[in-house]
Formats: sequence, C-alpha cells, structure tokens
Amino acid sequence: MFSVKTKGRIIGLNPDLMKLLSSDDGTELVTATRVDGIWTIQAEGQEDVTAQVRSGPDGAIRAMLRHAAAVTGEPNYTAQSEPGLDQLP
Repeated sequence: MFSVKTKGRIIGLNPDLMKLLSSDDGTELVTATRVDGIWTIQAEGQEDVTAQVRSGPDGAIRAMLRHAAAVTGEPNYTAQSEPGLDQLP
C-alpha cells in the first residue's frame, strides 16, 4: 500500500464555492465562486480569472491549480479534491 501527499486540498463548501487550502497549515490559497454559470478564481496577489464551464467545476479546478502554482512559485502544484467534486453540476 502507498500514500500520496499533495500540496493542497480543494474543498467544495456549496455548489458555487470552492476553496484550495494548503496541506501544510490550512492556509487558504485560492477561492472559486460561481455566479450565473461563470466561475471567478481569486488568489491574493494574482489577477482574477474566469472559467465558464457547462458541465461542472472541472475548468475552475484547473484554474485554481494554475493560480496556486503562481502564488506558491511551484510550477507543478498538486491538490487533492473531494471525490466527485469535478462532476458536480
């Protein structure tokens, strides 16, 4: 058996709000909010980006990972998400 440790964790707080937290200390790195089907991705020190997706938050999750990489300076930022989070409407 093996285990994998990622740099962060993406949690869904409701159908229109996700947060990416640092696995090290729980610091909030990135927030994604959805209004009228458009996700806005925010991280301190980074310009907001939008991701319009028709079939769920998968595009927003990818944008969150890119923002986390920019914030932390780690080009291959990894994060675990809740099972099925990318499949939600």
